[in-house]
Amino acid sequence: MQIYAQVDGDNKVIGFVAEGIHDPIPQPSIAISAATHAQLLEGQSVGKIMAVTPDGKAVLIDRPAPSLGQVRVLLCASIDAAADAARLAVAGDPLRAAEYQIAEAEAKAYRAAGYVGECPLSVKSWAEAKGWSSKQAADNIIAEANAWNAALYAIRDARLKAKEGVRNALTADSATAIASAAIDGIHAKIASLGNAAS
Repeated sequence: MQIYAQVDGDNKVIGFVAEGIHDPIPQPSIAISAATHAQLLEGQSVGKIMAVTPDGKAVLIDRPAPSLGQVRVLLCASIDAAADAARLAVAGDPLRAAEYQIAEAEAKAYRAAGYVGECPLSVKSWAEAKGWSSKQAADNIIAEANAWNAALYAIRDARLKAKEGVRNALTADSATAIASAAIDGIHAKIASLGNAAS
């Protein structure tokens, strides 16, 4: 059975057809051997581009290196993804983050009232869970909230500065180094906080 490589207008192989299965054979197509077909598929599986030379031979070529602009876009997206993952690791899902904000507000109000009066529910549940006084629970909630907020500010700071550094980098290597350092820094900032530590 004869195999054909279908070719697009840029002389790239876009698929394969076989005589007897695909009749008529779509054009433009070139006849290739079973061995060439296997080589093309193997090369494609490791990132090569299948192409056709001007003299009609199917070959594998390396993918062109991405432009500096493309590298910048990809690295900025990677920085954003690392920051998003870090925030999620610290605070959990958005409803849990809202729960933490309520607990922080209630703990601060309780502290502002001198830790007297009815203990807010979020403080009370934490005190009971830990076997602490309501004052200890409120102070712990506030300390944790301060740490989370500091981490969020640090993540934002690292994200914004790194993205701007990547956008202004003169080479793909320097842009990659900036992004890698920022992503490592973001991970380090949250290593011992909230849900990320558990």
